[in-house]
Formats: sequence, C-alpha cells, structure tokens
Amino acid sequence: MSCPNYKRRRVLEVLANSLRRGQAVFTWVVVVATILLWSCRPQVPLRPVVTGDDPSSKTTAYLISRGNYLLPGAALLLDYPRRKFNLDWARPLVDTVLAKLSDPKEFATVGVFARMVDPVPARALKPSITQTIESFRPIPTTYAVLQGLYCDWAPPPAEFRTFLLEDKASLKHWRVSSLVALAYLKANGCLQESDWSGIATELLVRYRVFLDEIVASQAPPGAEFVETVGGIFFALGGSYVKDAWAMYLIEHQRPDGTWNEAGASGSDADDLTAAWGLLAILEYTHPQAGPVPVIPSEA
Repeated sequence: MSCPNYKRRRVLEVLANSLRRGQAVFTWVVVVATILLWSCRPQVPLRPVVTGDDPSSKTTAYLISRGNYLLPGAALLLDYPRRKFNLDWARPLVDTVLAKLSDPKEFATVGVFARMVDPVPARALKPSITQTIESFRPIPTTYAVLQGLYCDWAPPPAEFRTFLLEDKASLKHWRVSSLVALAYLKANGCLQESDWSGIATELLVRYRVFLDEIVASQAPPGAEFVETVGGIFFALGGSYVKDAWAMYLIEHQRPDGTWNEAGASGSDADDLTAAWGLLAILEYTHPQAGPVPVIPSEA
C-alpha cells in the first residue's frame, strides 16, 4: 500500500496573569479504534529535527524562535517528546522554566507543574498538595490535570470520575486536559485497568465524533483538533489515532509551523497548540519509538 502525499508544507508573568483572570492556561491536555492503513505510516529514522521543510521541522523552528517567550506550559510539555524522540534542542527550553523555580514567587505560579519534568522541585508541595489542587478548582482544565498528576499523593475525591466524564465540550481545551489527566491517573497507579478502560472508552467515543466532524467538514483544524489528536497519542498511543486525523493535522499546518486560527504567529495561544502538534507529528511519523514514562521517576 502506498502512502498518500502530504504537504511539506512570556513566560511566567503570562501564566500568573492568566490564572488571575481565571483562564485555563495549563491546557493539556475517539472510541477504541483499530489503526487504519498502518502500513501507510512513514517509517522515518529518529533524529533531532531542527531545520528543514518537513512538518516537524517547521513546528520545531517555530518553538525555538519563541525562546524565552515560550509559554512555560508549552516548554514543560516538550519534555515528554524530548525524552521520547531525543530532541536535544528542547532541553534548554525546559531548563529555562525549571531554573526559575528557585524564586518563591515564580514557584507559586508554575512550580505545581514541575513534576511533569522533574519530581524533585515538587517535593516541597507534598504537605499541602490537597489544598493546592483545590485552589485550582475554578479552572477545570488545570484542576483535572493536577488531580491526575498528584493522585498518588492525594487521592482524587469520589466525584472526580463524574467530573472527568462530564461533557465540557464548550470549555476550551477540556478534551486534551481530560486525556492528560487520564494518562497521569494511569501512570501513578491510581486506576484499576477496568476503570481506566471504561473512562478511556467513554471519552474517546465522544472525541472521535468531534474529530471526524472536523475532517468531514474540511474546516481548518484549529487548536482543539490539534490538541485532541496530540492528547490521544499521549494518553493512549498511536493505535487509537486514525490516519485521517493525523494526516488532516499535517495537511493543514501553516507555513510557519503553527495551526493559528487567527492568522498571526508568535502569540502565547500558539505555543501549547504547536507543542501538541509537534508531539502528534512525531508520534505519527515515528511509530517505532520506544515508550517513556509520562511522569519521570525519581532517581
């Protein structure tokens, strides 16, 4: 089977200000489907792509160009594909965020997410983690992610399953956040396999409809589409991602490597979407890459 061709086509202050506005800035982020056209997946050797005209290089160039202005959440997210796909260029972006955590004011805004990339800074949060997580309840997307990220330290409340399964389609970035929360719940051993499978199936049935509708409409994919595809790769793996979704994401990538709906590059809103888009592209084009923990373990 031959493969179809596709077109080669600020930092912590921003985080703190957005949280004060009550916006979900740490956005993370489908029925159980058999993979379509598996043999059509490109088998490209792993390599730290930095320049070029291929899709991953375009998005890489965009993320590098953001430098110290890259949204902290996006920089932290990049640590996962950095470890999985040997992306040496991403390490300085991650380290820039981690280096700021020695400042108490900075730690108060972004330190709660440090466990994504380094478990050591997060230890200071352990005595008060329940209260810390609860303080984010007004921001459902962040609240969901933190419940999963720290479920082994503070078990989520009994109603969290219902919360995670509520249809919040009107809430921006909810889909990817629920998937990330699910991935962390599993990684921390907080779900029995049957419970995990039930939640995953219910979420993916709903998200598959959303993704299929976008593809069928031929509308620009936008942030929600890109992040949801990336979130499925992150939480469940490539076998749950339709080729049609991945190809649609790649084919609608903008020349600057983003999926910005407004037509202007370099905005904070682009950063998270670009990071999720890069993860999706790398997962799709490098299916042979071995698994890595979604949460790094303590040495």
